[in-house]
Amino acid sequence: MEYGIQRLHEAPVEPCPGTEPEEILTFHFVTFLNTMWRNRMVVRMIVSATVSDTTAVEDLKLFDAGPRERLHNLMLGFEESARIRSGTAAPASQIFASALGGFLFYCLRSEPEDWATERDRFVSHLINLVVPGLRV
Repeated sequence: MEYGIQRLHEAPVEPCPGTEPEEILTFHFVTFLNTMWRNRMVVRMIVSATVSDTTAVEDLKLFDAGPRERLHNLMLGFEESARIRSGTAAPASQIFASALGGFLFYCLRSEPEDWATERDRFVSHLINLVVPGLRV
């Protein structure tokens, strides 16, 4: 069982076998972004605290570790099953995690009027731009 800020993360249930990577990634990205959005006040507090508190920096790293690990393992699974090119899991994980974090922080500052539309548009563009370059 996880305690503290780690409890904010929802580990998504895996989609059915045979589902395309684009659908699986969409599912995971939307779940992650929705979890962070529902808990955006806590996320804002942690990020704000990092300016003057080294413990908060460590908390932010811990906060980010679980989703990054799940994403990396997901990408490794795609690589091992030859659904993406060999050697692309690690850089793809970094690209996706960085883009999702950047989008989330942008939205935390700008508070979009229609979160779901902005989220879906971003996730769709991200996947459509990156996944074709990972294909075998």
